[in-house]
Amino acid sequence: MIAPAMRPRLGTSLLIFLSAYAPLVVIVVAKDFDFDQLEFGHPRAGWISLVLGLLAVAVLYAAMTTLHGQYPIQVKTVKGRAGDLINYSIPYLAAFVTVDKFFELPNVVAFALFMALLFVLTWKTQSLFINPILAVMGYSLYDVQFQEGTTDRDGVFLIKGELWPEERVRILRLSQFLYLATKEEQTNEAR
Repeated sequence: MIAPAMRPRLGTSLLIFLSAYAPLVVIVVAKDFDFDQLEFGHPRAGWISLVLGLLAVAVLYAAMTTLHGQYPIQVKTVKGRAGDLINYSIPYLAAFVTVDKFFELPNVVAFALFMALLFVLTWKTQSLFINPILAVMGYSLYDVQFQEGTTDRDGVFLIKGELWPEERVRILRLSQFLYLATKEEQTNEAR
């Protein structure tokens, strides 16, 4: 049986959130880089931001390669959620507003407050896994109706690759309605 409803842990949620905005870090740091002098305008902030962004992506990649579904289910219907990635575009626009003064204290504080609010909203609405880095890694989100034993359920599946109706997958509950799904290994008899 699937575990009761839950929200991803705060540390895990923060890692997923930070990895989602790693491309934003690269954009901001690139705009701070002086290509004539081959140095950052704000070296300490630039290097720290770049290392933290890359570290978040590396840890997310390592975590996603170790997670696997546990409970077998039968998919009934599938609806893609690719359009949800547009939600991540708004903070990216901030990278192009006063970037020449981005690393000045008032701008950093304002941006940090904005991102903190965005994190809380993302965490509370359980939309953490709408993440462009996961999309680059080959993961997709789907609204799914599925059968677990004799019970019909609804949920959002995060799965590497595509998902089709009538497919059998294994799921791992990540939050109340969000599941990590992995394809079942086919046995020799099923081939």
